[in-house]
Amino acid sequence: MHDDEMPIELPEFNDEDGPPLKAGVACERTYQVVIGRAPQPLYCQWFVPEPWGSSWLCRATITMADGQVRNLKTGGVDSAQALILALQRVAADLLDGDIPAYWFDEDDDLGLPYMDLVAEDVAARKARFEAK
Repeated sequence: MHDDEMPIELPEFNDEDGPPLKAGVACERTYQVVIGRAPQPLYCQWFVPEPWGSSWLCRATITMADGQVRNLKTGGVDSAQALILALQRVAADLLDGDIPAYWFDEDDDLGLPYMDLVAEDVAARKARFEAK
């Protein structure tokens, strides 16, 4: 039996690992925003891409600390591109937002892929944090 023919054993779900994703959600992440000197959660979800005509569509949501939800949609030529573009779209929105969001450190890059066009936004964002 070759390595590529070996059955893959998935680990058992353990309550300590946290709850499974909701149906239709591909991935999610919680960021932080500072409002009035107190960190508040900013919750992002990316949904499983769906066929859209001859292309694919991937939805994402950004739920702000006050409960306001931003719905985003991106299209791609296949499901992988649609998901990657949705990850990049959320990164661009968060990096360009009025209230800086962060994942672990205030000047981090959010751990998301972003287009080279956004590189200037990342540098400007780091400068805003350093100016505080």
